[in-house]
Amino acid sequence: MKNFIYLSLALLVSLSIQAGELPRRGMLGVHLAPDTTQQSGAIVQKVIPNGSAERMGVIDGDRIISVNGNETNSFKELMKQLGETKKTKETKLGLLRKGKKIEVRGELLPTPFVVKNEYILNSFDYKGNQIRTIIEKPEGKGPFPTIYYIQGYPCQSCEYTDPNSPLRKFIDDLVDLGYLVYRVEKPNMGDSRGELQCDEITFNTENEVFSKGYDELLKSELIDKNKIAIFGHSLGGMHAPIISAKKKPAATIVYGIRIDNWYDYLLKTFDVQYPLWTGGDYVQGNDVKNQVRDYLYQIYYKGKSAEDMIDSDSTRRLFQIHLNYMGDNKFFGRNSDFFVDLNATNIVKYWSEVRNPVLSLHGQYDLQALDNESAKKIEEIVDYYNGKDMADYIEVPNTEHIFMKVESQKQVAQLSESGQMFKYAADNYNEEIPLYVHNWLKKVYERNN
Repeated sequence: MKNFIYLSLALLVSLSIQAGELPRRGMLGVHLAPDTTQQSGAIVQKVIPNGSAERMGVIDGDRIISVNGNETNSFKELMKQLGETKKTKETKLGLLRKGKKIEVRGELLPTPFVVKNEYILNSFDYKGNQIRTIIEKPEGKGPFPTIYYIQGYPCQSCEYTDPNSPLRKFIDDLVDLGYLVYRVEKPNMGDSRGELQCDEITFNTENEVFSKGYDELLKSELIDKNKIAIFGHSLGGMHAPIISAKKKPAATIVYGIRIDNWYDYLLKTFDVQYPLWTGGDYVQGNDVKNQVRDYLYQIYYKGKSAEDMIDSDSTRRLFQIHLNYMGDNKFFGRNSDFFVDLNATNIVKYWSEVRNPVLSLHGQYDLQALDNESAKKIEEIVDYYNGKDMADYIEVPNTEHIFMKVESQKQVAQLSESGQMFKYAADNYNEEIPLYVHNWLKKVYERNN
């Protein structure tokens, strides 16, 4: 199964170029996904305009099979080699294009600044690691109403330099509406530096980074401290209630989320997502779910490692195909400890402790979120434990997980399978989503005044 959780893991790869204190990294400028057929290198799903890869001659559909002459035998190995590319004036990429091996080379360009908005980069220390913070704001001195955007689970930069990305357009629209938008990079993502590696940390460590990021935000003179809203997107929506319950912002907004534990969620993906990949084969989806059920239970509840349980080539293949296993106890680009930690986190409990207004948004055809059950339940939980109407649920019509307009969940699966997701996204961003956020926040702040 090409598990759809992985769609969000298409990577904007950043390569290290050292120059002074927390310098800008060089950016290859591609969206990548593992090649699950060859288990070697990674497929270039989209080349970002004006980036290093485009200048080097990389095109959509290429498979990167070596970096600076070093072959990559797995997606994990490729990402490791890319991440270790430092102080390199020229980078050589080995590609497989239409069955032929070719080599391209060129200089890595620094990550471009987003020129549309005023852009402020800063950093803070987390246990000896330098964590990049990003502010994009309207013109003027402020103070501005602020949205702290917390990204989903992938280990990738949250700068969103691709001008065609729906997430880039979403941030631009929020700034145009008058908001300061704040983000925090994960350890060793974007410009962040240090010993911690995003794909090795636990969910709790990641939450600590985002929580400290909130404290750093409060130091800024640009923000209106009475008008801070947290926006948790995808798995960021699981971080959101934890931080909101502790830090007490003015409002909390989530989109594309679940409140199940991770074990239960993964099993549900086989009921909802699998038939869309296999042309409607519900029986096979159920069979595969039963094959992986005990393995997942042993990992998430009994503390066993994937490698300890892989006793044959067929078991390894089962993990690779249906659980996006990448070797070295990594699933979906993260260490299994991350998901063990997440699975043990009682998200419902944290929602019960949130004491500020909440907006729970759900895209009608969000295939990662599976259905609207969790989004609706958040409204019920928050209202119940506050003893009054504190939360709102809004379903965004004809919209999927990364803010694209679509006609069905089946279309989302087809776009991903065909490799057309990013091309389609460029022309089908739902510009209504920032308006839902803005109009709701206006009402919240008017009530507070």
